[in-house]
Amino acid sequence: MKKIKEIITSRNDNPDVSIIVFTYNHGNYIEHCLNSILEQETQYSVELIIHDDCSTDDNLKKINNVISEEYINVVKIFQNENQLGQNKIVTGDLIKKCKGRYISWIDGDDYWIGNSRIEKMVSFLEINSEYSMAFHDVYSFSNEDQTLKPFNEDKSKKDYTANDLLNGSFCYLLMGNMCLRNIKLDFPGEFYLVRNNDMFIPLFWGKHGGAKYIPEAGVLGYRVHENGYWSGVNQREKQIEQVITGLQLVSYHLRNRNINAAIGHAKIRLAPLFNS
Repeated sequence: MKKIKEIITSRNDNPDVSIIVFTYNHGNYIEHCLNSILEQETQYSVELIIHDDCSTDDNLKKINNVISEEYINVVKIFQNENQLGQNKIVTGDLIKKCKGRYISWIDGDDYWIGNSRIEKMVSFLEINSEYSMAFHDVYSFSNEDQTLKPFNEDKSKKDYTANDLLNGSFCYLLMGNMCLRNIKLDFPGEFYLVRNNDMFIPLFWGKHGGAKYIPEAGVLGYRVHENGYWSGVNQREKQIEQVITGLQLVSYHLRNRNINAAIGHAKIRLAPLFNS
């Protein structure tokens, strides 16, 4: 096995794994994130896709400091205009750019703990076709308190069936702790109307299999801070976004005449918000 920092020094147009880094104004954190990727050890070929959403700090400089010219199997997408600020959700577009048979995603203010997550999750998916994704634990921390604390509850530490994913019976499946099969699909309109795409991804991949919990694969270090894509949103705005997401999930299922799934998502995603 080799470290990813060795692997991406060679051109490979048919990589096994695509790793997406989504970043905006993460100048204080991006080096830690990128180094946690480069230190991963795996037998699989890798491409690295880095998307910067028109940062206004020194994020680009920090990226270029770590990702030097020797790393040639890297795609850098540096936006000239902030996409999120224009309510443009680019998650689906980035996934479509992936050439790998498997996809991992991480935000630039987070990092992976352990150097075998790619190896262990991809190796599992390679021989277990009934699963469309694998995932591991999430630990949160803050800039003020670097102590890692379990983020996902014990009830989420289990495998999920395809029906669980389709009907919304899952929790703590974040973009950063999942590894997905690269399934070519057209994302529906509802997907581009929500801020937290994490809720839609398991649904789409649930059409192709279940999700395997692999705790030994590693941990996502999830940073909670005031400028975070989600953690930086105030509680009122989070509730509004959760309602919008729940409604779009229900809309998607109703449009596809899947009544049971629509009811399931309404109970799980919407009812608790109105009862709180």
